[in-house]
Amino acid sequence: MAVKFSKRAVEADVLVVGGGIAGLMAAISAAEGGARVVLADKSNVLYSGSGGGGNDHFMCYIPEVHGPDIDPVIADFQRGQQGGLRPRIFIETWMRRSYEIVKLWDAWGIPMKFNGKYEFAGHGFPGDILIHLHYAGKDQKKIMTREAKKRGVEILNRTMCFDLLHAGGVVAGAIGINTQQDEAVVVRAKAVILSTGSVMRLFPASTPGRMFNTRLSPTCVGDGRAMAYRAGAELASIEIPMMRCGPKYMAKAGKATWAGVLRDPAGKPVGPFVD
Repeated sequence: MAVKFSKRAVEADVLVVGGGIAGLMAAISAAEGGARVVLADKSNVLYSGSGGGGNDHFMCYIPEVHGPDIDPVIADFQRGQQGGLRPRIFIETWMRRSYEIVKLWDAWGIPMKFNGKYEFAGHGFPGDILIHLHYAGKDQKKIMTREAKKRGVEILNRTMCFDLLHAGGVVAGAIGINTQQDEAVVVRAKAVILSTGSVMRLFPASTPGRMFNTRLSPTCVGDGRAMAYRAGAELASIEIPMMRCGPKYMAKAGKATWAGVLRDPAGKPVGPFVD
């Protein structure tokens, strides 16, 4: 039996595919520049993406904390766990722009300070320059969604874009489907921003029966990269997989340091839980 789809057509200056932290920030920025912005997310922007449940740290450089010279900060990062995965131009651009984002988020109502001060802690070894700012990001997606709507961004929740409209090297929008209704959605746009997050579940897992045993959102599956590639974009660094260390058979973000020791009422350590 054939399924009949209704068709919905949407016009925009800028289409943002993916409503995570990056997608919402891109949509907000484009709208502030005067563009008519449509944001499509296959879930709901209030909770979608790897930041959907909130976050507690932010990699940044704050001159009043780290000093006026950014070079030692970048050099320290390059010696760390992710240093070999990022070119310097990426790291420096991120770092130099990070403080303005910290101040912006704080102004929106995302608490970026602890007891009135910026708190840098963890995510490093003794002697390292600490570059991860700890903040209270539980409601960050709700706040960013509010700011996007305030600027007139049209949000299409439950709309999964799966291919770009393109011809002759020019991208003119995207086509998707509503994940809850038999509806095809065609968005025509002058520019498209793909912000579909990291790529999870690309390789067979060590726990095949637990598909969502991933360190980031399991719904981030590389669909944006695939769309870009089919439209003729060049992909960089895809030969470098993401590797993390941690407890056996458990997806773990960070450096796998233990927060503490679990003890029984007599003070005896409980475990180990794996061999």
